[in-house]
Amino acid sequence: MRLNYLLVFLCCVGVAFSLPIWKIFCSSNLIYRGRIDPIVNPGAISGHSHRVYGGQNFGPGSTTINATQQYNYLTRSQCTSCSNSKDLSNYWIPDLYYQYPTGTFQLVPNAGLTVYYLSRGGTGNQSQPVMTAFPEGLRMLAGSPYRRSFTNGSVADKAISYNCLTSQKPGPQGEPNNFPTDRWVCDNGLRAQIWFPMCWDGVNLDSADHKSHMSYPIQAPDGGDCPATHPVRIPGIFFEILFDVNPSKWPHGQGTNPFVWSCGDPTGYGLHGDFLNGWDRSVVAAALLDPQCDLSKNPNLNFGNNVKACPPLAPYVITGSDNCQAPLVPGLVEDLGLGHAISALPGCNPINAGPQASSACAWGTTQPSVAPGTYRGYMKNNATGLYLEVDPANKTVSLVAGPAQWATQAWVFAPYSNGSQWISEGTEGYVGTTPSGAGLLPNRPYVSGWETWYVYPSNVNGMYLIQAQATGAFLSVTGTGAISVKGNETSANSLWVFETPVVLPVGTKFQPDVSGSQYGSNSDLGNNNSQELGNKNGAATMAKSWLAVFGF
Repeated sequence: MRLNYLLVFLCCVGVAFSLPIWKIFCSSNLIYRGRIDPIVNPGAISGHSHRVYGGQNFGPGSTTINATQQYNYLTRSQCTSCSNSKDLSNYWIPDLYYQYPTGTFQLVPNAGLTVYYLSRGGTGNQSQPVMTAFPEGLRMLAGSPYRRSFTNGSVADKAISYNCLTSQKPGPQGEPNNFPTDRWVCDNGLRAQIWFPMCWDGVNLDSADHKSHMSYPIQAPDGGDCPATHPVRIPGIFFEILFDVNPSKWPHGQGTNPFVWSCGDPTGYGLHGDFLNGWDRSVVAAALLDPQCDLSKNPNLNFGNNVKACPPLAPYVITGSDNCQAPLVPGLVEDLGLGHAISALPGCNPINAGPQASSACAWGTTQPSVAPGTYRGYMKNNATGLYLEVDPANKTVSLVAGPAQWATQAWVFAPYSNGSQWISEGTEGYVGTTPSGAGLLPNRPYVSGWETWYVYPSNVNGMYLIQAQATGAFLSVTGTGAISVKGNETSANSLWVFETPVVLPVGTKFQPDVSGSQYGSNSDLGNNNSQELGNKNGAATMAKSWLAVFGF
């Protein structure tokens, strides 16, 4: 993950002496919410849940691709939830929860994300600093989910702060670095704020801790002199996320704080943010060079709110899509507490008020290892409550009543290309196809264009849409109860629920079919290799034992 800084500097790609400013506004309708973090946990389940904004091609990532390859994939996104079509970056932070007195948790709504791109200088010869556009593939973190205390001399600690919007007179003074505890001080909203480092080492697109290749200015997180170790100044990035914490909706006593970040942090010090660059570098370079994008030279910028006053950015200003969602496999389908209470934070994140750093069990080897993007589970149609089941002998798919408990009702989702998936039945591995939209058939154990699908989270929590890449139609159930691939995304019959998803180990194979063959060796299935499964009506014990091998 290295760039030749000298060449970048000499060719003057995005090098400027002006101090431009612009804002990106991202919809409150997230492209993804859940435990995926391609920077910290590539190809794996993350320790805690996040809310994600930006380009559609957000996904779990992989340890086998580098930062430039991930950038190339991200910038092929077909939509973004943010306000500039040349910015396909991903931005994410942890979810915020309200903790009831009973100890249960519920997600707190927010009003979207505002990203400031601010270019501030320092002292002496850095008062008019040379600015460089974001290198392709740059990614970085700000803050730490582990932190539970504040060090006054730490510039990085000062990069996390909060601002209360209040009807009180006089209002609150200053911007604390932890959660406020005055019950009414944030009655019009709590604004969480994150400054990202703006000094780059000029070489690395990432680092082992996702921070060391970057640095804050020496004096303060929002401006100052870049250290000699990180001499390349990029535009500063500042997150503002507004949450509705009005005590009439979320009651709590005076002097207490009932809100926690999804990483188990009730202090507020553990707020953190991630940036995965998806900008068109030439557009950022042009904005850095154009004096009309400099607030000191163009007051029409209105402190960055009027992005159309910056000519290089103006043609690409859009309204971020409310319907842009990451085309992910369903993966780890969890109840995240949207609109109702859940008994514990997603993952393993016990509440830790510090001041010692968090040692939650979510951080470490207790998290499942994931073959990137590969998951297994039951598929239930929301409208009918029926489950998809395969007959491997006749290679047909039908709908059956639950509860789902058989190998013939288990389906595998795995990545194919450009965000698409293949879907296979869990006995012989035959891949689902839709010839001319004629339904769902288990075709063959390899993939072509007819066997690829897109799996989208719907606007109904916990339910998914499954779209055939070949036809653009959705997997659905007709009024007569037949399986169809001619549905539309607005139909309740096109909504699917994924139950008991199980992460597959790398290289897992399904052998053989369930029509009476014998299963593999002791190393594969314990002591069941000498038994036959037979049909489902006569082999409940064996079938459940086989499913237990894969964690069902």
